[in-house]
Amino acid sequence: MSTPRPIIFISAVSKELHSARDLVAKTLISLGYDPKWQDIAPTETGDLRAVLRKWVDDSHAVLQLVGHCYGFAPQDPDPQFGVCSYTQYEAIYARQQGKKVWYIILSPEHPTDIRATEASALRELQDAYRAKFTDTTHLYHPSASLHETELIVRRIKDDLAELRKEEQARQDHLQQSVTDLGHEIRTGFSNLQQQAQSLPKLALTPDSWPQPAPFHNRTFPDQKNFVGRAELLRTMKETLDAGRDVALTQPVAMHGAGGIGKTRAAVEFARAHGSHYTLRLFLDAQSPEVLRVSLADIARKLELTTDPQASADTLVLLALRLLRAVPTALVVADNADTPAALEAVRLLCHQPGGVRWLITTRLIDLGDEFAMQPVGLLEEADAVKLLQKRGRKNGHSPGSDADARTIALELGRLPLALQQSGAYVAHMRLTWTAYSMLLADNPAKALSHDAVEMKDVPESILRTYTISLQQLSPLARKLLEVAAHLAPAPIPESVFLHKDDDGSRRAVLVELADLSLLEWPAGLLEIHRAIAIAVRLGLGGEADRRSRMEVACRFVSACAPADKQHPNHWPAWAALRPHIEHLLAEVVPVEAATEAYVRLLAGLPIYLSALGEYAAAVGFYRRAFACWHQTLGAMHPATLGCRMNMANALNLQGSHAEAERELRAVLMIQERIHGVEHADTLGCRNNLANALRSQGKHLEAEHEHRAVLKISERVQGTEHPQALASRNNLANALYSQGRYAEAEQEQRVVLPLRERVLGLDHPDTLASRNNLASALYSQGRHVEAEQEQRVLIKIKERVFGADHPETLTSRNNLAAALHVQGKYAEAEQEYLRVLKIQERVMDTNHPDVARSCYNLALCLKAQQRRPEALEYMQRAEQVRRMVFGPEHPYSKAAKAGCENLEADLKKAAGAWAQRPVFHATTSRPLQSLGACSDALNRGRGIIQPSNASIQTISLLSIPLLKTKTPHTPPRPLTLRLHQPGR
Repeated sequence: MSTPRPIIFISAVSKELHSARDLVAKTLISLGYDPKWQDIAPTETGDLRAVLRKWVDDSHAVLQLVGHCYGFAPQDPDPQFGVCSYTQYEAIYARQQGKKVWYIILSPEHPTDIRATEASALRELQDAYRAKFTDTTHLYHPSASLHETELIVRRIKDDLAELRKEEQARQDHLQQSVTDLGHEIRTGFSNLQQQAQSLPKLALTPDSWPQPAPFHNRTFPDQKNFVGRAELLRTMKETLDAGRDVALTQPVAMHGAGGIGKTRAAVEFARAHGSHYTLRLFLDAQSPEVLRVSLADIARKLELTTDPQASADTLVLLALRLLRAVPTALVVADNADTPAALEAVRLLCHQPGGVRWLITTRLIDLGDEFAMQPVGLLEEADAVKLLQKRGRKNGHSPGSDADARTIALELGRLPLALQQSGAYVAHMRLTWTAYSMLLADNPAKALSHDAVEMKDVPESILRTYTISLQQLSPLARKLLEVAAHLAPAPIPESVFLHKDDDGSRRAVLVELADLSLLEWPAGLLEIHRAIAIAVRLGLGGEADRRSRMEVACRFVSACAPADKQHPNHWPAWAALRPHIEHLLAEVVPVEAATEAYVRLLAGLPIYLSALGEYAAAVGFYRRAFACWHQTLGAMHPATLGCRMNMANALNLQGSHAEAERELRAVLMIQERIHGVEHADTLGCRNNLANALRSQGKHLEAEHEHRAVLKISERVQGTEHPQALASRNNLANALYSQGRYAEAEQEQRVVLPLRERVLGLDHPDTLASRNNLASALYSQGRHVEAEQEQRVLIKIKERVFGADHPETLTSRNNLAAALHVQGKYAEAEQEYLRVLKIQERVMDTNHPDVARSCYNLALCLKAQQRRPEALEYMQRAEQVRRMVFGPEHPYSKAAKAGCENLEADLKKAAGAWAQRPVFHATTSRPLQSLGACSDALNRGRGIIQPSNASIQTISLLSIPLLKTKTPHTPPRPLTLRLHQPGR
């Protein structure tokens, strides 16, 4: 880390003490400090105190030169400090904030740029201010010359040294915080990268990938208005080309202020030099979470998997694997503007593979590992060229280059501000002279907001945005405000263009894009971060912010598909998910129980449950339940429904006891409100029985299912979906007790009814078919069970996706059918595949993970690989003991399995120790291994190879080729799908 350079704010009346201030600034620079100041010009209007507060807040101390001029002042006295000039306000506010303030009182002999020519009243106010330092205990330093002023600054170096120590301590604390945060991010990404290594090799076919220029995964509009930056692009290419043949290259970090044009330069670089790279990828990197979403989007856009419902984690892993598999790739990581975001990108950059990384960031001190590439303001000629290109759209001629130069200099040659001013001039068909008058009339209107977030927005952008805003219609403002309040991610155009749109919204979006307030590439809308900040902070107080957020909730809710569980609607929900999560995080539930907010808060966890992301679903269900409980009451139908859905998700997550408690509480209320025969009561009772069965309380579960079935068939009919669900769950309860024939009989009644009523691909139909296959398996009809499960896997992968828990259920059951037929290698492969997916998408202590470990241990034991089997069996026993308790049958079974394996290993170790040692002297390794096997089968002793070319043989890894007694493995437990009734 570089040595900290504390910022010293120099406070002075510019017109009087410009030269003295410059001298102080140069002295501070020579001492290793960073001087700043704010000029107060005569043309500036409006209240600038908020701006001054921002400057002082950003500084570590203030040094004030107190001359004889009063300077400019606000029209009204300050509410806290009374009558004071802007310059006086700077020091007074700094003292109030606890900042160190040094005063240098200049005598009449001290040189000035002008002599005081102010009105007598102003001179009296300044004299009174100067008198405070001699009449009170204020510490000050008198000076009569520029040389003396310089010496005073140098004499206070001890105070400055203390300031540097404080800044160093602050920087150390900040660095430690970043280090801790980086450790958390590094751990998360390291886990993903390790999992990525276990994925099958990618079949890369770059020629078949979509080819939108300049990136393979992201479409950007043609940058017709891009100008200049030739030297910047050349330098970037030279840096990226350096070390082209090494596996790990130095990433290039383009840094600069907001609106400086970093993203546009990166896109133009990819457009100009993309042919040098096999693959070109664009990542949004505003935060680690957004970066993960962007990685998943890469896997989806490039079709790295044929599974349309693959989980987000799976897609991220595929993208990480892609980055390692394609060395000649260019990756742009955009807007890594926070330490957390930069750390996440840093971890990706440091993976071997030769990928060229180009990062855009507002951060400056990134360390030696990055090749720093500053992005500055446009050259004057390029700024004029950009204005003219943007302003001359549609044949409009706004004026000469000289007129455009005035605008370019006024806006500080900042590309985003120039884009907006040129777009406004073209849209309104104005001249540069007319726009210059608008700037003069609105110099600082948007600068009165002193929020911390506003500090990231350059003044010129705020000025151009303020002018453009005045032109917008109410509908245009509304749509822009909605976009500004959504997540910093691409927004599906469906959020704005609903079915009932008469064309007015589309016309407004065209207008916003024409004014450079939005970008609209390929069905997605994007708003620049600086514009979004200006929009949000220009809307008023907190109450107004909540109102705008609720409007955004209505827009998103209106386009969200009503059916959250059907896979056809999952892509739409996936595109909306970051915006829904952003809105739910920003809006306080109790204060925003509007219909739109309710739909989002209640709908998102249903979608997450359909994906199998039960832990995330439970978190949102808890928030929804707390909201409904407080606003609607414990007995409201919405509250009860939310609580029951939360309980079902808890049960699927593995928290069976908590699920039972919640369902019993809901059932008690529903019986009191609706009665025992109401559909909601029966659904809750059915779900309670499922929770009981999940805990091994099979007799209780059977009793509940039979009671519910009897009432459902009498009240609703035998073919009602709820009655069919009850019969299916009754069959599961019978199966859990080992009554397989009865379970099969029930499932053969349920299955054709569900196929006729619900359809062949309905999840409930597939559940019955899976449970029928399990009943066949448990009765020893393994070939039939295997055939059913293979068919089911194909259907479920198409309907749910390869990583969905229901698909894993059938794949686990297929492995069990293979296992019991003696097809151990195939069974082991299926068990491992299921376990790896479960470890990625479930909690490591989930009962299903324990069940997979248990089954895999049995499969390995059947192959005489007892050490590996013991490792998995111990893991299963540990999880089951923690989840179910030591006395549960599942826990006892795993414990017994561990004891049996340990005993077998001890017995084998003792037997081998008593056997003679033979030597295999042949030089042919394969024949030696054959000799070992023969000797083992004859029971004659241990084989020790004497030839140096043969490695030591692990005895326990050699399978017995012949045995006198056929080995019958223990029957593995199967995963059985239990579908909630509602």
